[in-house]
Amino acid sequence: MSSGSSRFPPAGWRGGYDAAEVDDLFDLLEAGAAVASDVESADFTERRFGRAYDMTAVDAALSAELDRLHALADAGLGADAPAASQPGDQEAAEAPPGPDSVPPEAPDRA
Repeated sequence: MSSGSSRFPPAGWRGGYDAAEVDDLFDLLEAGAAVASDVESADFTERRFGRAYDMTAVDAALSAELDRLHALADAGLGADAPAASQPGDQEAAEAPPGPDSVPPEAPDRA
């Protein structure tokens, strides 16, 4: 979704989060370029005037995104996952030895 679209309901008279800042973060999330720590550290400017989004709606969407990012990281599929946990690594580690593999040497028991 482009930054010019309204992702969330507009803020009421009490104010809300700056729409451009919220849109920037959600653009990154949609592009797969944001990680859980980006969402956790998000700190939007609160606006009473100008283009602003309803805070409750934004907070609910951020909570859902954070849950999704944590689930991906737990499954080893997200950008927050350690490099050793990327897809394919576990299958390679669990694969049986091939015909050309050399068994480990037995320790000397002299």
